[in-house]
Amino acid sequence: MDYYTAFAISGSGMAVEKLRLDVTAVNIANANSTRGADGTLYRPLRVVTSMRVDPRFEDALRAYGVPLGGVQVDEIRPTDAAPRVLYEPGHPDADDRGYVTVPGINPVTEMVSLIVATRSYQANVVALNAAKFMAQRALEIGGTRLASPKSQASASCRRRAWRRSSRARSPRPRPISLRGWGPRSRR
Repeated sequence: MDYYTAFAISGSGMAVEKLRLDVTAVNIANANSTRGADGTLYRPLRVVTSMRVDPRFEDALRAYGVPLGGVQVDEIRPTDAAPRVLYEPGHPDADDRGYVTVPGINPVTEMVSLIVATRSYQANVVALNAAKFMAQRALEIGGTRLASPKSQASASCRRRAWRRSSRARSPRPRPISLRGWGPRSRR
């Protein structure tokens, strides 16, 4: 059983969603910027992804027509969103009529993209944890049944002895009573 494929698929999904989150954060941060370092207007970015095909897994599922292997980033592409024009006559980048051009970033769309990226990342973490749980359970098959009853009994005796010795080393603290303390106790 190869659990590394499931780990790699979930890991690729987590990496893509983290990149999507970073790009969304850059878009939100530049929503009101009037010019970049080179003097041009910032253009919102989008992450373009495609399915990554794992050649080992593709051969196994070719009969079903389902190549699996995760996801990959093809490119980070600037969008063709029209810039917004705001009337701010006191702004240093305003034109002769007092209008400032800012990127065409819709904050609502960016917040939805942020939520989608977060939920997709969370779903990939759940899938990774499920695969990890299955791998751990596969390793534990027969683990307790192979142990002899004598070794199980000695293990339980060791646990009881450890509990007794730990109680002897650290006695329970006595509860502190607050009766008689405070402003009303002096009457």
